[in-house]
Amino acid sequence: MVWTAFEIAINCVQGLLILMFVTQCFAYEKKHPLADAALVLSCAGLLTFLLFHHKPFVDQLIFVFPAIYALTLSSERKISIVYWLIVMALLFNLISVVTYPVFELPPQITHVPFPSVHAERFVCIIVTNIALFAVLKLLIQIKKGCSVPGTSSYAAFMITLSAAFLVEESLYSLFLNVSDETIVPFFWAYIGLIVFTMMTVLLFRMVSMDADRKNRYQTEIAMLSLTRQHQQELSQMYEDLTQRQHDYKHHLQTLQELVTGSGESTAKAYLETVLKDTDAEEMIVTGNPGVDALLAAKRRLMREKGIAFQYSPYPLAELPLPTADFCSIVGNLLDNAIEGVQRIPDRPRNPTIHLTFSRSWNMFYIYCENPCDPSSITASKGRFVSSKKKDEPGLHGIGLHSIEAIAQRAEGRAEFGVEGDVFHAKVVVPYLNAEKREKI
Repeated sequence: MVWTAFEIAINCVQGLLILMFVTQCFAYEKKHPLADAALVLSCAGLLTFLLFHHKPFVDQLIFVFPAIYALTLSSERKISIVYWLIVMALLFNLISVVTYPVFELPPQITHVPFPSVHAERFVCIIVTNIALFAVLKLLIQIKKGCSVPGTSSYAAFMITLSAAFLVEESLYSLFLNVSDETIVPFFWAYIGLIVFTMMTVLLFRMVSMDADRKNRYQTEIAMLSLTRQHQQELSQMYEDLTQRQHDYKHHLQTLQELVTGSGESTAKAYLETVLKDTDAEEMIVTGNPGVDALLAAKRRLMREKGIAFQYSPYPLAELPLPTADFCSIVGNLLDNAIEGVQRIPDRPRNPTIHLTFSRSWNMFYIYCENPCDPSSITASKGRFVSSKKKDEPGLHGIGLHSIEAIAQRAEGRAEFGVEGDVFHAKVVVPYLNAEKREKI
């Protein structure tokens, strides 16, 4: 009775280990205490059932519960969840089995048996669960250091690990049907599979680091291109302001002559004309000169292309990101919106691009909406890509990717979508402390 209670408690511990892995390895929008309890109880219940009704391969159903939990509740990519669950299942099985040969070998070598079968099994179970905890913690740390490689990389590694899983299950079936004298070859076979699995995971991490390095290079290229474009726009703004200052001097001189010569009515009409032109170039003031200049330049570009710009004023004296990164996000969003409007075959008169900034507690939100032609928008592998033709000038497919890269580097996220004939972009970034901001 006591031994049964101990094994049931261990089953609950293994359910907690699985819960620890799926909650710490994947991203969630919020906590789910009821789902957590259901996962632990489901895993523990199945393992306890198998204590009394052992059936071959039924124990593998335990990994269905964390799969349902993560695939249903996590906001992470589904293929990433499946890959890391395969890794967890394979190592979970290998560690659980390899400890039995380890504890069978010492009595054969030293000819000193354990005091009792229960004592040997007790020590074996405790060591197994400690090893499982250490390996799962290591996997979580490796996962956090991995970026997101391509789908083909995931598929290749998943096939490799699935083949290793089949080999492990076949070895286990043989292990259950052989004598104790052949335990040493099985021990080394399992050690080899563990090493193979860990090396495969490390190779996956290297591939993901290469993908991350490539993404960073693309982002840097995009930021350099955007910086050059912003410099040109700012230079044009400076020339325009200089010209306006020169024009205002002439306007004042003309008004002086009109007031002294032609009379008040003529001067008033002339002044109204000047003020009308001034209103058309109303300044945008957010509290950040760099953002002000960027928005003014983009508004001028939109006006030239017959596009209206609606901006919801918001104070930006304190930005969640370095000014250069913030301007890169906003500039890419507006460039993408302008390009999307221009691709509408029969676009309405004065189509409008909406840009909104807002803050909720410690999170900053950037929203951008623009009318679009849904048929001109291309998606590949769940991500929007450039609709430019190969012979069109400029970088292709970098803008949205650059936004995502900057947001992820700042521990935020970017979301894009199409509803009807409107393209929506949303970027969310937290206000990081000074130390983390320096690492962006």
